[in-house]
Formats: sequence, C-alpha cells, structure tokens
Amino acid sequence: MALSAKTKGALTQALGVEGAAAAAELDTEIGTSLTGAVTISAGGVATLNVTGDIAVSGSNVATVNATKLAASTNAYIKTDSGTKTLLAAAAATRQVHIVVTVTTAFATGDGAQPTLTIGEESGSASKFAAAAIFVSAAAGATFAFAGTLTSGKNLTGTLVAGTGTTETGAYSITVLAVG
Repeated sequence: MALSAKTKGALTQALGVEGAAAAAELDTEIGTSLTGAVTISAGGVATLNVTGDIAVSGSNVATVNATKLAASTNAYIKTDSGTKTLLAAAAATRQVHIVVTVTTAFATGDGAQPTLTIGEESGSASKFAAAAIFVSAAAGATFAFAGTLTSGKNLTGTLVAGTGTTETGAYSITVLAVG
C-alpha cells in the first residue's frame, strides 16, 4: 500500500491494502517543522505522562504553576529552632517530594547536635522524616522523602538547636509539591 496522506490534521486509516487520509479531531498538533513540537489545545488534556524533558511556554504557565505545582527551598544552621513552614498549605491534597542536603556534617561536640523532623501541621511532626535519620549525617549527604501532604496543612520542619558551642549541623531543604 502506498501511503500518500500528507494532509495536516489527518491520519492514514487502512484495512488490508486499502488506505486513505481521514480527518482527525485531536487536542494536540504536531508542528510541521519536524522539531517534534506539540501544541495542546486549551482544556485538551486531563492527564499528561511525560517520559522525557518538557518545556512549557505560553500565557497559562503562571496558572499551572500556581494551582498544580509548588516549590520551596529553605536553609538552616545549628542554632535554628522551632517549627518552620517548609511549604504553605493548599486546598487540595498534594504529593510532596522533599530533598534534604546536609551542608555541614551533623556532629556532637560539647553538647547535643541539632535535630530535624519533617511532618505536617496539626499532625505527625515526623510524618515524612524522623530525627534519627539525620544523626551524624555527613556533609554532602542527600536524603529524599515523598508522601501525601493533607489538604489545608502546611509542610513543617521541626528544628531543635544544638546545645553546645562545638557541635555542628546545617542543611537545605527543597520541596516540590504536585496536585
């Protein structure tokens, strides 16, 4: 069968050796420049699975980022303490991906080393990470955690400062939330 259907927006349909171009109603359009660019019409995709790199542009990027994606990065040192909001609450339940990078080793000096737990507001303070995970963590160590953040709750880090003058411990926390 010879395939000669080159009509924009058409698919070639075939049964046996017979084939013909047929108009297709699609929510996407593949660019004619052969670069692989795909345009998605407004409201055209309910679920999108991406297996490679993706670049997003257009007037709706801010809306997508504000409603579906959220991110934050925070850095703390051994003298920081208290409950810190790592990511503000949202109306919807979200999947969170948390990466903690140790920037200064956790070590006991003349007092106790600082501690960190990661959880959610008005819930388990260690839902995502318990303090024991970071005990004696080496500089450069990276820890990754993931889970479901309950709607209406902040993602929190509970920090306890080191108690002496020579113990160490510092880290950065990056959070990506989807949903």
